[in-house]
Amino acid sequence: MGDAKDYYIKKMLLNISLMITQLCLRIWLNLIPLILTITILGLVKKALDMKLGKVTKSDVVKMCPLLSLSSIEKVLARMVEEGKLEKGGSGKNSFYIIKL
Repeated sequence: MGDAKDYYIKKMLLNISLMITQLCLRIWLNLIPLILTITILGLVKKALDMKLGKVTKSDVVKMCPLLSLSSIEKVLARMVEEGKLEKGGSGKNSFYIIKL
């Protein structure tokens, strides 16, 4: 009788452990994009802090070689949207001016 009780207790503890593990994994998977966004945004901001005047996308690519072009483009667009950068020109002649 005691063996059956021990079995069910162990099974219940295992199920609880599995649920906690799944919950932690879900939380972590939801945090990864946020952490990456904050890190990428921080890297681009640091690179822009080192420049004066006009900055081109290729300047940022050179200063942040580990970031993809699409990530840099997203951050630059976000910073323009937030009013931290002003975009000038168009196409290959586009540039950004850092707003203080």
